[in-house]
Amino acid sequence: VVGKEGQTVWFLFCQLGVKEMANTVRRIVLESEEGDQFEVDYGVAIKSQIVADTLADLAENTKVVPLRRIKSAMLELVVKYCQYHYDAVRRKYREADIKKWDKEFVKIDKDVLLPLAEIAHQLLIQDLFDLTCKAIAGLIRGKKTEEIQELFGIVNDFTEDEKEEIRKKYAW
Repeated sequence: VVGKEGQTVWFLFCQLGVKEMANTVRRIVLESEEGDQFEVDYGVAIKSQIVADTLADLAENTKVVPLRRIKSAMLELVVKYCQYHYDAVRRKYREADIKKWDKEFVKIDKDVLLPLAEIAHQLLIQDLFDLTCKAIAGLIRGKKTEEIQELFGIVNDFTEDEKEEIRKKYAW
């Protein structure tokens, strides 16, 4: 019997010692675009709904899940996040400690944060997606339109007449 997120195999735990139990944990290899491999516990891998669905569709003995559109540096961050949160549940970390870790985790350059949010969305890792979006919102909080455009490299190609029309239509 496998519990939520593949974390508990209760009948095995009851019949095997802790040493033997450690050897029964299913390991999954996540493979990046460059072919780098990240070996993780099954419970870590299925933090991604896409990976979970892929594993459900493949044979039980499948060990490698290719993630061909994800660069190694990004996959390393995803694995770090998922591993921490997997451990947090298993080891019953305090909520305050998790929030502190999350806050530090997203203190990264925007050129890393934006692709990380996109990858979290693609892999359907909702908690990571929410966290990165919150960090992105923090980057733009209190900024003027022009500052946001500069921050994200957005080119404003509206004419002055078009800008004025938009200001009148959406006056706030």
